[in-house]
Amino acid sequence: MPVKINNPLMQYHPIRFYEVRKDFIAQPINILLSGLKGNVNHVFSISDEINKEACLSYMNAYIRQILLSVSPQPYPRHVRKIYRSNQNYYLNQDELGVEWTTELLNLMNDNEYRAFQQYASLTNYGSNIFDFSCILLDLFAETDIGNVLLKDICLPFQTIYLHFGKQENKKINGSMNSIIQTLKRVETSTSTEDIHFLLDGAYITQCPKSGTLRVTLTSVKNKHSKYCNNCIDCSEEVLAFILPANNLNTTVSEAVSWQREILLKSNQTELHQTIVNKIVDEIVNNLNLVINCALYLQSYPDDIEEDYTESAPRNLVQQTKRAPGAEKAAQKKLNQLGYRKIKFCGRKRQQFWQLEDEDVSERVLVGAASGEPKRNMAPHKRRAHIRKQRYGKELQSWKYVWIKETTIHKEKYEPGKALQQYRIYEVAD
Repeated sequence: MPVKINNPLMQYHPIRFYEVRKDFIAQPINILLSGLKGNVNHVFSISDEINKEACLSYMNAYIRQILLSVSPQPYPRHVRKIYRSNQNYYLNQDELGVEWTTELLNLMNDNEYRAFQQYASLTNYGSNIFDFSCILLDLFAETDIGNVLLKDICLPFQTIYLHFGKQENKKINGSMNSIIQTLKRVETSTSTEDIHFLLDGAYITQCPKSGTLRVTLTSVKNKHSKYCNNCIDCSEEVLAFILPANNLNTTVSEAVSWQREILLKSNQTELHQTIVNKIVDEIVNNLNLVINCALYLQSYPDDIEEDYTESAPRNLVQQTKRAPGAEKAAQKKLNQLGYRKIKFCGRKRQQFWQLEDEDVSERVLVGAASGEPKRNMAPHKRRAHIRKQRYGKELQSWKYVWIKETTIHKEKYEPGKALQQYRIYEVAD
Protein backbone atom coordinates (compact mmCIF):
# COMPACT_ATOMS: atom_id res chain seq x y z
CA MET A 1 0.00 0.00 0.00
CA PRO A 2 1.58 3.33 -1.05
CA VAL A 3 2.31 5.66 1.88
CA LYS A 4 2.21 9.40 1.34
CA ILE A 5 5.15 11.39 2.69
CA ASN A 6 3.98 14.73 4.06
CA ASN A 7 7.31 16.57 4.29
CA PRO A 8 6.75 19.93 2.51
CA LEU A 9 10.37 20.17 1.30
CA MET A 10 10.51 17.04 -0.84
CA GLN A 11 11.72 19.11 -3.81
CA TYR A 12 15.18 19.08 -2.17
CA HIS A 13 17.20 15.89 -2.68
CA PRO A 14 18.66 15.70 0.87
CA ILE A 15 15.13 15.79 2.28
CA ARG A 16 13.89 13.10 -0.11
CA PHE A 17 17.00 10.99 0.52
CA TYR A 18 16.36 11.00 4.26
CA GLU A 19 12.59 10.51 4.19
CA VAL A 20 12.73 7.19 2.32
CA ARG A 21 15.68 5.90 4.37
CA LYS A 22 14.90 7.25 7.83
CA ASP A 23 14.06 3.78 9.18
CA PHE A 24 17.65 2.59 8.78
CA ILE A 25 19.98 5.52 8.00
CA ALA A 26 20.82 6.58 11.57
CA GLN A 27 23.00 3.57 12.40
CA PRO A 28 25.44 3.81 9.44
CA ILE A 29 25.69 7.59 9.94
CA ASN A 30 26.63 7.09 13.59
CA ILE A 31 29.26 4.54 12.56
CA LEU A 32 30.82 7.05 10.15
CA LEU A 33 30.75 9.87 12.69
CA SER A 34 32.45 7.66 15.27
CA GLY A 35 35.59 7.81 13.10
CA LEU A 36 35.78 11.60 12.99
CA LYS A 37 38.69 13.17 14.84
CA GLY A 38 39.70 16.81 14.46
CA ASN A 39 39.55 18.43 11.03
CA VAL A 40 38.75 15.19 9.20
CA ASN A 41 36.13 14.75 6.49
CA HIS A 42 34.70 11.24 6.42
CA VAL A 43 34.15 11.39 2.67
CA PHE A 44 37.94 11.51 2.18
CA SER A 45 39.74 10.57 5.38
CA ILE A 46 37.77 7.96 7.29
CA SER A 47 39.61 4.73 8.08
CA ASP A 48 38.99 1.66 5.91
CA GLU A 49 37.76 -0.26 8.95
CA ILE A 50 35.12 2.33 9.86
CA ASN A 51 34.12 2.78 6.24
CA LYS A 52 33.63 -0.97 5.71
CA GLU A 53 31.53 -1.23 8.87
CA ALA A 54 29.32 1.69 7.82
CA CYS A 55 29.02 0.34 4.28
CA LEU A 56 28.02 -3.12 5.53
CA SER A 57 25.38 -1.64 7.83
CA TYR A 58 23.98 0.59 5.10
CA MET A 59 23.98 -1.95 2.26
CA ASN A 60 22.42 -4.72 4.38
CA ALA A 61 19.51 -2.40 5.11
CA TYR A 62 19.41 -1.33 1.46
CA ILE A 63 19.14 -4.96 0.30
CA ARG A 64 16.21 -5.49 2.67
CA GLN A 65 14.53 -2.61 0.85
CA ILE A 66 14.86 -4.59 -2.39
CA LEU A 67 12.86 -7.42 -0.82
CA LEU A 68 10.13 -4.93 0.20
CA SER A 69 10.02 -3.17 -3.17
CA VAL A 70 6.73 -3.34 -5.11
CA SER A 71 6.86 -0.61 -7.78
CA PRO A 72 6.28 -1.80 -11.38
CA GLN A 73 8.52 0.94 -12.80
CA PRO A 74 11.58 -0.24 -14.80
CA TYR A 75 14.42 0.31 -12.34
CA PRO A 76 12.82 -1.21 -9.19
CA ARG A 77 11.54 -4.11 -11.28
CA HIS A 78 14.99 -4.76 -12.77
CA VAL A 79 16.72 -4.51 -9.38
CA ARG A 80 14.38 -7.13 -7.93
CA LYS A 81 15.05 -9.35 -10.93
CA ILE A 82 18.83 -8.98 -10.60
CA TYR A 83 18.72 -9.83 -6.89
CA ARG A 84 16.52 -12.92 -7.39
CA SER A 85 18.69 -14.08 -10.31
CA ASN A 86 21.82 -13.65 -8.22
CA GLN A 87 20.37 -15.86 -5.47
CA ASN A 88 19.28 -18.52 -7.97
CA TYR A 89 22.65 -18.54 -9.75
CA TYR A 90 24.37 -18.94 -6.38
CA LEU A 91 22.15 -21.88 -5.36
CA ASN A 92 22.66 -23.53 -8.75
CA GLN A 93 26.44 -22.89 -8.60
CA ASP A 94 26.32 -20.96 -11.87
CA GLU A 95 29.57 -18.99 -11.52
CA LEU A 96 29.12 -16.92 -14.67
CA GLY A 97 25.59 -15.96 -13.65
CA VAL A 98 26.73 -15.02 -10.14
CA GLU A 99 29.59 -12.95 -11.58
CA TRP A 100 27.33 -11.07 -13.99
CA THR A 101 24.57 -10.26 -11.50
CA THR A 102 27.06 -9.41 -8.75
CA GLU A 103 28.74 -6.94 -11.10
CA LEU A 104 25.40 -5.21 -11.70
CA LEU A 105 24.57 -5.15 -7.98
CA ASN A 106 27.99 -3.71 -7.12
CA LEU A 107 27.51 -1.04 -9.77
CA MET A 108 24.19 -0.08 -8.22
CA ASN A 109 25.49 -0.21 -4.65
CA ASP A 110 28.60 1.89 -5.35
CA ASN A 111 26.78 5.07 -6.37
CA GLU A 112 24.14 4.55 -3.69
CA TYR A 113 26.77 4.37 -0.96
CA ARG A 114 28.69 7.37 -2.28
CA ALA A 115 25.50 9.43 -2.21
CA PHE A 116 24.95 8.25 1.37
CA GLN A 117 28.48 9.34 2.35
CA GLN A 118 27.90 12.85 1.09
CA TYR A 119 24.46 13.05 2.66
CA ALA A 120 26.02 12.02 5.99
CA SER A 121 28.73 14.65 5.57
CA LEU A 122 26.11 17.28 4.71
CA THR A 123 24.20 16.58 7.93
CA ASN A 124 27.42 16.70 9.95
CA TYR A 125 28.37 20.15 8.62
CA GLY A 126 25.02 21.85 9.08
CA SER A 127 22.75 20.54 6.30
CA ASN A 128 23.39 23.64 4.19
CA ILE A 129 21.12 23.66 1.13
CA PHE A 130 21.67 26.48 -1.39
CA ASP A 131 18.72 27.13 -3.72
CA PHE A 132 19.75 28.94 -6.93
CA SER A 133 17.48 31.20 -8.98
CA CYS A 134 16.75 30.44 -12.65
CA ILE A 135 18.42 33.71 -13.67
CA LEU A 136 21.73 32.64 -12.16
CA LEU A 137 21.48 29.10 -13.51
CA ASP A 138 20.86 30.33 -17.06
CA LEU A 139 24.02 32.44 -16.86
CA PHE A 140 26.13 29.74 -15.21
CA ALA A 141 25.13 27.00 -17.66
CA GLU A 142 26.72 28.97 -20.51
CA THR A 143 29.86 30.04 -18.65
CA ASP A 144 32.92 27.83 -19.19
CA ILE A 145 34.95 26.79 -16.14
CA GLY A 146 37.57 24.48 -17.67
CA ASN A 147 40.49 26.77 -16.80
CA VAL A 148 39.40 27.47 -13.21
CA LEU A 149 42.05 26.34 -10.69
CA LEU A 150 40.80 23.93 -8.05
CA LYS A 151 42.81 25.88 -5.46
CA ASP A 152 40.62 28.92 -6.18
CA ILE A 153 37.46 27.06 -5.12
CA CYS A 154 36.66 27.53 -1.44
CA LEU A 155 33.39 26.08 -0.17
CA PRO A 156 31.66 27.82 2.77
CA PHE A 157 31.32 24.42 4.48
CA GLN A 158 33.11 21.12 3.88
CA THR A 159 29.97 19.66 2.30
CA ILE A 160 27.11 21.61 0.74
CA TYR A 161 24.13 20.84 -1.46
CA LEU A 162 23.34 22.98 -4.52
CA HIS A 163 19.68 22.90 -5.59
CA PHE A 164 18.92 23.72 -9.23
CA GLY A 165 15.33 22.53 -9.46
CA LYS A 166 14.22 20.08 -12.14
CA GLN A 167 16.28 20.82 -15.28
CA GLU A 168 13.99 19.62 -18.06
CA ASN A 169 16.74 19.75 -20.69
CA LYS A 170 19.39 17.86 -18.68
CA LYS A 171 18.94 14.10 -18.43
CA ILE A 172 21.21 12.14 -16.10
CA ASN A 173 22.27 8.74 -17.46
CA GLY A 174 24.33 6.79 -14.97
CA SER A 175 24.39 3.29 -13.52
CA MET A 176 20.60 3.04 -13.20
CA ASN A 177 20.10 3.79 -16.87
CA SER A 178 22.90 1.34 -17.76
CA ILE A 179 21.24 -1.43 -15.75
CA ILE A 180 17.87 -0.76 -17.37
CA GLN A 181 19.36 -0.76 -20.86
CA THR A 182 21.40 -3.92 -20.16
CA LEU A 183 18.39 -5.90 -18.99
CA LYS A 184 16.17 -4.60 -21.77
CA ARG A 185 18.49 -6.34 -24.22
CA VAL A 186 18.05 -9.72 -22.54
CA GLU A 187 14.36 -9.69 -21.64
CA THR A 188 11.20 -9.81 -23.71
CA SER A 189 9.20 -7.16 -21.86
CA THR A 190 6.93 -5.03 -24.03
CA SER A 191 6.80 -2.15 -21.55
CA THR A 192 7.09 1.25 -23.22
CA GLU A 193 7.05 3.36 -20.06
CA ASP A 194 9.49 6.23 -20.48
CA ILE A 195 11.08 6.82 -17.08
CA HIS A 196 14.16 9.00 -17.05
CA PHE A 197 16.01 11.18 -14.58
CA LEU A 198 16.50 14.95 -14.75
CA LEU A 199 19.29 16.89 -13.05
CA ASP A 200 18.10 18.76 -9.97
CA GLY A 201 21.22 19.47 -7.91
CA ALA A 202 24.62 18.39 -6.62
CA TYR A 203 26.46 17.59 -3.40
CA ILE A 204 29.99 18.99 -3.20
CA THR A 205 32.54 17.97 -0.60
CA GLN A 206 35.98 19.56 -0.33
CA CYS A 207 38.99 17.87 1.22
CA PRO A 208 40.32 20.33 3.85
CA LYS A 209 43.95 19.39 3.14
CA SER A 210 44.31 19.02 -0.63
CA GLY A 211 41.33 20.93 -2.01
CA THR A 212 40.17 17.86 -3.95
CA LEU A 213 36.43 17.93 -4.67
CA ARG A 214 33.88 15.15 -4.71
CA VAL A 215 30.78 15.95 -6.74
CA THR A 216 27.60 13.90 -6.70
CA LEU A 217 24.97 14.97 -9.20
CA THR A 218 21.40 14.23 -8.13
CA SER A 219 18.25 13.84 -10.15
CA VAL A 220 14.48 13.63 -9.98
CA LYS A 221 12.20 11.37 -12.03
CA ASN A 222 10.31 12.85 -14.93
CA LYS A 223 7.20 11.06 -13.63
CA HIS A 224 5.94 10.98 -10.06
CA SER A 225 5.80 7.57 -8.41
CA LYS A 226 3.02 6.76 -5.97
CA TYR A 227 5.32 4.20 -4.32
CA CYS A 228 7.33 6.64 -2.23
CA ASN A 229 7.86 4.77 1.04
CA ASN A 230 10.72 2.58 -0.21
CA CYS A 231 14.13 3.80 -1.39
CA ILE A 232 14.21 1.24 -4.22
CA ASP A 233 10.74 2.11 -5.50
CA CYS A 234 11.54 5.83 -5.61
CA SER A 235 15.19 5.48 -6.66
CA GLU A 236 16.77 8.48 -8.37
CA GLU A 237 19.92 8.51 -10.48
CA VAL A 238 23.09 9.87 -8.86
CA LEU A 239 26.53 10.33 -10.39
CA ALA A 240 29.50 10.49 -8.02
CA PHE A 241 32.83 11.85 -9.23
CA ILE A 242 36.13 13.13 -7.81
CA LEU A 243 38.08 16.13 -9.09
CA PRO A 244 41.61 15.48 -7.74
CA ALA A 245 43.82 18.47 -6.94
CA ASN A 246 47.15 16.85 -7.85
CA ASN A 247 49.05 20.13 -7.60
CA LEU A 248 48.51 23.84 -6.97
CA ASN A 249 47.90 24.57 -10.64
CA THR A 250 45.39 21.80 -11.35
CA THR A 251 42.50 23.09 -13.46
CA VAL A 252 39.00 21.64 -13.54
CA SER A 253 39.58 20.24 -17.05
CA GLU A 254 42.83 18.55 -16.01
CA ALA A 255 41.18 17.01 -12.95
CA VAL A 256 38.40 15.56 -15.12
CA SER A 257 40.91 14.04 -17.55
CA TRP A 258 42.98 12.50 -14.75
CA GLN A 259 39.93 11.01 -13.08
CA ARG A 260 38.66 9.51 -16.34
CA GLU A 261 42.06 7.86 -16.87
CA ILE A 262 42.13 6.47 -13.33
CA LEU A 263 38.61 5.05 -13.58
CA LEU A 264 39.25 3.42 -16.95
CA LYS A 265 42.41 1.73 -15.63
CA SER A 266 40.62 0.39 -12.56
CA ASN A 267 37.60 -0.89 -14.49
CA GLN A 268 38.77 -3.42 -17.04
CA THR A 269 35.47 -5.02 -18.04
CA GLU A 270 33.77 -3.72 -21.17
CA LEU A 271 30.56 -2.97 -19.27
CA HIS A 272 32.34 -0.90 -16.64
CA GLN A 273 34.49 0.99 -19.17
CA THR A 274 31.42 1.92 -21.20
CA ILE A 275 29.65 3.11 -18.06
CA VAL A 276 32.73 5.04 -16.86
CA ASN A 277 32.95 7.00 -20.11
CA LYS A 278 29.23 7.77 -20.03
CA ILE A 279 29.37 8.91 -16.41
CA VAL A 280 32.39 11.16 -16.98
CA ASP A 281 30.70 12.67 -20.04
CA GLU A 282 27.58 13.33 -17.97
CA ILE A 283 29.64 15.01 -15.26
CA VAL A 284 31.43 17.21 -17.82
CA ASN A 285 28.11 18.27 -19.34
CA ASN A 286 26.92 19.56 -15.98
CA LEU A 287 30.11 20.85 -14.34
CA ASN A 288 29.49 24.41 -15.53
CA LEU A 289 26.53 24.71 -13.18
CA VAL A 290 28.28 23.05 -10.25
CA ILE A 291 31.56 24.97 -10.35
CA ASN A 292 30.00 28.34 -11.18
CA CYS A 293 27.59 27.96 -8.27
CA ALA A 294 30.47 27.12 -5.92
CA LEU A 295 32.45 30.17 -7.08
CA TYR A 296 29.37 32.37 -6.68
CA LEU A 297 29.00 31.36 -3.02
CA GLN A 298 32.51 32.51 -2.16
CA SER A 299 32.38 35.65 -4.31
CA TYR A 300 28.99 37.03 -3.23
CA PRO A 301 28.15 35.75 0.27
CA ASP A 302 26.08 38.89 0.95
CA ASP A 303 23.77 37.96 -1.93
CA ILE A 304 22.67 34.80 -0.10
CA GLU A 305 19.42 35.07 1.86
CA GLU A 306 18.44 32.45 4.44
CA ASP A 307 14.68 32.07 4.71
CA TYR A 308 11.78 29.65 4.67
CA THR A 309 10.25 28.51 1.39
CA GLU A 310 7.17 30.27 0.04
CA SER A 311 5.01 27.28 0.99
CA ALA A 312 5.67 27.82 4.72
CA PRO A 313 2.79 29.42 6.69
CA ARG A 314 3.34 33.17 6.38
CA ASN A 315 2.07 34.00 9.86
CA LEU A 316 4.62 31.67 11.46
CA VAL A 317 7.43 32.93 9.21
CA GLN A 318 6.65 36.52 10.23
CA GLN A 319 6.73 35.54 13.90
CA THR A 320 10.28 34.19 13.48
CA LYS A 321 11.36 37.77 12.73
CA ARG A 322 9.94 39.24 15.95
CA ALA A 323 10.91 39.09 19.62
CA PRO A 324 13.10 36.14 20.73
CA GLY A 325 10.28 34.42 22.64
CA ALA A 326 7.84 34.47 19.73
CA GLU A 327 10.67 33.59 17.35
CA LYS A 328 11.55 30.35 19.16
CA ALA A 329 7.92 29.25 19.43
CA ALA A 330 7.33 29.89 15.72
CA GLN A 331 10.53 28.09 14.73
CA LYS A 332 9.52 25.08 16.82
CA LYS A 333 6.11 24.95 15.16
CA LEU A 334 7.64 25.26 11.68
CA ASN A 335 10.08 22.44 12.49
CA GLN A 336 7.17 20.26 13.60
CA LEU A 337 5.46 20.95 10.27
CA GLY A 338 8.61 19.90 8.39
CA TYR A 339 9.89 23.35 7.41
CA ARG A 340 13.45 24.58 7.78
CA LYS A 341 15.45 27.50 6.46
CA ILE A 342 17.03 27.27 3.01
CA LYS A 343 19.82 29.50 1.69
CA PHE A 344 18.45 31.27 -1.40
CA CYS A 345 20.88 32.58 -4.01
CA GLY A 346 20.02 35.28 -6.54
CA ARG A 347 16.89 36.69 -4.91
CA LYS A 348 18.61 39.92 -3.81
CA ARG A 349 20.71 40.22 -6.96
CA GLN A 350 21.85 43.75 -6.06
CA GLN A 351 25.54 43.17 -5.39
CA PHE A 352 25.96 40.44 -7.98
CA TRP A 353 24.32 42.29 -10.85
CA GLN A 354 25.86 45.64 -9.93
CA LEU A 355 29.36 44.18 -10.20
CA GLU A 356 28.49 42.44 -13.43
CA ASP A 357 27.19 45.69 -14.96
CA GLU A 358 30.34 47.52 -13.92
CA ASP A 359 32.52 44.91 -15.63
CA VAL A 360 30.70 44.72 -18.93
CA SER A 361 32.43 47.80 -20.25
CA GLU A 362 33.24 46.69 -23.78
CA ARG A 363 36.10 49.12 -24.26
CA VAL A 364 37.84 48.12 -21.03
CA LEU A 365 37.38 44.36 -21.54
CA VAL A 366 38.48 44.36 -25.15
CA GLY A 367 41.52 46.36 -24.13
CA ALA A 368 42.31 43.99 -21.29
CA ALA A 369 42.08 40.97 -23.57
CA SER A 370 44.06 42.43 -26.44
CA GLY A 371 46.53 44.68 -24.62
CA GLU A 372 45.46 47.60 -26.81
CA PRO A 373 42.99 49.95 -25.08
CA LYS A 374 40.31 51.51 -27.28
CA ARG A 375 41.35 49.34 -30.20
CA ASN A 376 39.03 49.77 -33.20
CA MET A 377 37.76 46.24 -33.79
CA ALA A 378 35.12 44.75 -36.07
CA PRO A 379 31.92 43.37 -34.49
CA HIS A 380 32.51 40.02 -32.82
CA LYS A 381 31.03 37.71 -30.22
CA ARG A 382 32.51 37.45 -26.75
CA ARG A 383 31.73 34.18 -24.98
CA ALA A 384 30.18 34.10 -21.53
CA HIS A 385 33.05 33.87 -19.07
CA ILE A 386 34.26 34.59 -15.58
CA ARG A 387 37.26 36.61 -14.56
CA LYS A 388 38.91 37.63 -11.34
CA GLN A 389 38.39 41.18 -10.11
CA ARG A 390 40.63 42.82 -7.53
CA TYR A 391 38.98 44.90 -4.81
CA GLY A 392 39.45 46.19 -1.27
CA LYS A 393 42.36 47.96 0.38
CA GLU A 394 45.28 48.18 -2.05
CA LEU A 395 43.39 45.62 -4.17
CA GLN A 396 44.61 42.79 -1.96
CA SER A 397 41.39 40.78 -2.27
CA TRP A 398 39.73 39.28 -5.33
CA LYS A 399 36.47 37.71 -6.37
CA TYR A 400 34.96 36.29 -9.54
CA VAL A 401 32.65 38.33 -11.77
CA TRP A 402 30.41 36.80 -14.43
CA ILE A 403 30.09 38.36 -17.85
CA LYS A 404 27.38 37.31 -20.26
CA GLU A 405 27.93 36.47 -23.90
CA THR A 406 27.60 39.64 -25.93
CA THR A 407 28.41 41.19 -29.30
CA ILE A 408 31.24 43.71 -29.10
CA HIS A 409 30.89 46.81 -31.31
CA LYS A 410 27.34 45.78 -32.15
CA GLU A 411 26.73 49.26 -33.53
CA LYS A 412 29.07 48.39 -36.43
CA TYR A 413 27.11 45.27 -37.32
CA GLU A 414 26.21 45.11 -41.02
CA PRO A 415 22.54 44.04 -41.45
CA GLY A 416 23.30 42.15 -44.65
CA LYS A 417 25.96 39.98 -43.02
CA ALA A 418 24.98 36.94 -40.99
CA LEU A 419 25.97 37.43 -37.36
CA GLN A 420 27.36 33.90 -37.08
CA GLN A 421 29.96 34.79 -39.73
CA TYR A 422 31.65 37.13 -37.29
CA ARG A 423 34.63 35.73 -35.47
CA ILE A 424 34.04 34.39 -31.96
CA TYR A 425 36.80 35.45 -29.59
CA GLU A 426 37.84 33.08 -26.83
CA VAL A 427 38.39 34.80 -23.51
CA ALA A 428 41.37 33.83 -21.37
CA ASP A 429 40.79 33.59 -17.63
